[in-house]
Amino acid sequence: MSFDIVKTNFVNALKKQTEYYRELKKIILIESEELNKKEKNELEKVLNQEEDILNKIKSVEIEKQNLFKDLIKKMGFESDKNIKLREVLLKMGKQDADEIEKAIVDLLQVVKEIDDINSKNIHIIKNYLSYFDFSKKIREKLSKTENITYTSSGIKKMEIDDKQNISKIDKTI
Repeated sequence: MSFDIVKTNFVNALKKQTEYYRELKKIILIESEELNKKEKNELEKVLNQEEDILNKIKSVEIEKQNLFKDLIKKMGFESDKNIKLREVLLKMGKQDADEIEKAIVDLLQVVKEIDDINSKNIHIIKNYLSYFDFSKKIREKLSKTENITYTSSGIKKMEIDDKQNISKIDKTI
């Protein structure tokens, strides 16, 4: 393959990945709504869609990495070195570098938007788990049928009795 074909395929892979991330963003927004509604069944459907898109993104990422390796070779870099994209862009023509850079900026913009949404979703999930844990503890306490009495100072009466028994034992010894 020529340099132009490899570069075009690399840019197309970036654009395809950007489109998949845009689809992921839409799904994550729906996920956020379902988290707020606490709709378990709908949330499962959304998570399955999210997993499908993530698999597509992973596939394109592998393709993009292979194309980047080809691009490195076409630019004359040694393939065993750890070459950064910036180095490749500086070595190629301005028009080609600008085209790749624009595709990367678009991709990073969508990824940042997704990261912001995910940060909010994490907060929602933490609140939901706290609520769930709180509800679980209340249900456990309600299922126990203990009679506990308290003194006017707010101490459990059983604790007072235990303290009095200890002090009696201590006095007799």
